[in-house]
Amino acid sequence: MRHPILSSSNDDTNNEIEKIAVEIPSPATTKATNTVTIEEQIETLQQNGIITIPSVVSIDVADAFLNFIQDQKILAWFSGFEAQANTSIAVLNRTFYGKEQSELSCDLQLSLLRSGFVADLDKNTSKLERHILADTLQGLFLDETSLSRLSELCHKLVSEEGSLNELGAFMTEPGYLNDLDPTSSSTNVDSTLRADTGTVPIVDAPLYKIAVALDDINQHMGPTTFFLKSHTHDETERQRIRSTYNKDDIDDDTIPTYTAMLQKGDAILYDARIMKCNQPNDAMMGSTNAMLQLSFQNPNYKGENNDLKSMTGTLRPGYMDAIHLGDLSATVLVYRNGDGDAFAKYEDGISNPFLNTKSEQTEIEFTSESKSE
Repeated sequence: MRHPILSSSNDDTNNEIEKIAVEIPSPATTKATNTVTIEEQIETLQQNGIITIPSVVSIDVADAFLNFIQDQKILAWFSGFEAQANTSIAVLNRTFYGKEQSELSCDLQLSLLRSGFVADLDKNTSKLERHILADTLQGLFLDETSLSRLSELCHKLVSEEGSLNELGAFMTEPGYLNDLDPTSSSTNVDSTLRADTGTVPIVDAPLYKIAVALDDINQHMGPTTFFLKSHTHDETERQRIRSTYNKDDIDDDTIPTYTAMLQKGDAILYDARIMKCNQPNDAMMGSTNAMLQLSFQNPNYKGENNDLKSMTGTLRPGYMDAIHLGDLSATVLVYRNGDGDAFAKYEDGISNPFLNTKSEQTEIEFTSESKSE
């Protein structure tokens, strides 16, 4: 099955679909020659601001990780009740969450330790318990014998020095944003229309984001709509998009869009400057919409007016400016080679910050069949 990147009636845009849509095999299936090169995908990413990569994690891993974060959400929620009598847990409870915390949406800051929030609360965990986040990262970063396609893309875009800027899970439930009426002039519809960073006039993004679907996402579940090519727009053009969006009069001939209705295990990789908005998760026909979210900062972008700090996503404070793509990829490989405690060095990211140094990083060379194809 092919996954179109673009959703538009524009003829020129439609002509790009066949070039961009590419079937990339799951790490769990037989390898096949990719029909689009890494360089072509990066070119498309630079042009449109977003690409999709099908089947970056297997169905089994996606199912297990979805169940895991649903349990984590409950643990984090109920820790708030304990916090009423315990100030230290109150601080911990707040650290569990990113920018959203409600009954209909939840933004979880993930721990790299086995069992996540259970370890945060100093509960005993068994080494026999599956380290599902590590298994998920293994699916993202490693193929059977080499770096995965997604990992190769990330290494090309941000190098091994790209710092982890986000590690979280965002979930919405039926009823999320159902009170927004696009046809009402009194409703602040563009409250959900945003970009993760401001306008930065450079070719390469200051920040690249990855979102992985943990279940099939249809139009009723509140998928995210992206405004293609908006990552290169100045503030005047962005304001035009906001104005058009508020009038509920999006014309694909002038503002091409892509709504990310993904299959379970698919990923999107996008320039954090692109404008986007969440669609409502329908109260009657919707379902839980859960995404694993990661981002890496481009080390070549040094920032202006302290804007790097404002780019920080859903990430535990102890991991901030401490974990880089090269080190994380190497740790995933060590884990796959049998060290079940490979991620223990990162601590919980709350009470014990991970202090990384160059000397502590493991230098590992990867062989990639796809590089020679």
